[in-house]
Amino acid sequence: MLHWGAFGLSPEGNNVVRHVFEVPDDAYEAIAVVAAKRGETPQSLFDAWIAAMQTLARTPHTDVDPDQAWYWTPEWQAKEREADEAIAAGLVVHYANDEEFLRSFDANDDEDRGKHADI
Repeated sequence: MLHWGAFGLSPEGNNVVRHVFEVPDDAYEAIAVVAAKRGETPQSLFDAWIAAMQTLARTPHTDVDPDQAWYWTPEWQAKEREADEAIAAGLVVHYANDEEFLRSFDANDDEDRGKHADI
């Protein structure tokens, strides 16, 4: 595991920030292959990537399509995080196809009938 570090300015531009990334050996080897093909070093590719990320962090993102602005509201982003947490916790059922999804309704109906047979 390689620890790759870089220094840059905070998004506000008033503090120097140290960024440290853990790069697994196999990922570093892949980076080295790409760098060699381009006649560069892994460090030069990493430095270019850091520069690009810093530029993106300082670039205002105001070009959101107005029809999709709802997605970027704090309320909707909170719902997205909640969904991500549910997926990570295994609380979401994944169906391989439409037919499997529709069959799940039949299975749930059968279970419900058994639960309420005495009504």
